[in-house]
Amino acid sequence: MNPKQQACPICQSKISSELHTLNSGQLVRCGECTLVYFSPLPTPGELEAFYNSASYRDYYSHSDMADSTFALQRYQHLDKVLKISEASLSSKGRLLDIGCGHGDFLEIAAAAGWDVTGTELSQEAVNRAPSSLQSSIHIGDIVNLDLSQSQYSLITMYHIIEHLLDPVQSLKRALDLLRPQGILFVETPNLGGLGARLRGKRWSNIIPPEHLLYFEGKSLRFALESAGFHSVKVFSSAPQSIASIAKLPKAAKASAAVIYQAVPALGMGALLQAIALRP
Repeated sequence: MNPKQQACPICQSKISSELHTLNSGQLVRCGECTLVYFSPLPTPGELEAFYNSASYRDYYSHSDMADSTFALQRYQHLDKVLKISEASLSSKGRLLDIGCGHGDFLEIAAAAGWDVTGTELSQEAVNRAPSSLQSSIHIGDIVNLDLSQSQYSLITMYHIIEHLLDPVQSLKRALDLLRPQGILFVETPNLGGLGARLRGKRWSNIIPPEHLLYFEGKSLRFALESAGFHSVKVFSSAPQSIASIAKLPKAAKASAAVIYQAVPALGMGALLQAIALRP
């Protein structure tokens, strides 16, 4: 498919340029909002089949993200971000984690005093969640689930937005679910990060059809503001774990870890994060 025939999933522009040629398609950059996205995009049915495949569920269940220690580190970082942000909450209320997987993050947040709810596409993933949380997890797409509007103080989207065919639609739904002045926190791989810049098409996060969208600060801000959010703050962060350096010699691994911790100050952290408010 000619990438110029594929409308941008955020702004719908058909003006684009090729960034990388892949075995299964291309990565193209939107000429308007600068989002990088995979072309040709899969159909909803193709995505559903991919995420329900046994190979994908097995891969996820053994990844670092499906781990209680990882979830604790993730929560501690979020708590720190909220405390230093002007968008800090006066008290803990209702928290919704979109794409909650096995519920590890929900379990940590509940122990910290939040009234938690999760959403997840996979019934198998929910089956692996703690039994005390399973009734708090809704199975399905956030856009179609029957959840009460204006109820949540905080909504989190960890590594969800890069998977979506229509990210603005999902962000608008999150906006509706937040109470006034409620907070949305988004985390996604950073295409502007040091690792992505150095590795190019060999960057470990270029894995379509799992990852379809690739964000830098400008495009993530554009998506959030297009959905109606305001007071958007976009920043980068170091990852909790760095798979790409795991097999390096000890000295090289230590040096690389120092660099990964330092580059977020330049906006080149491996993770791109944003806080946005509902008006």
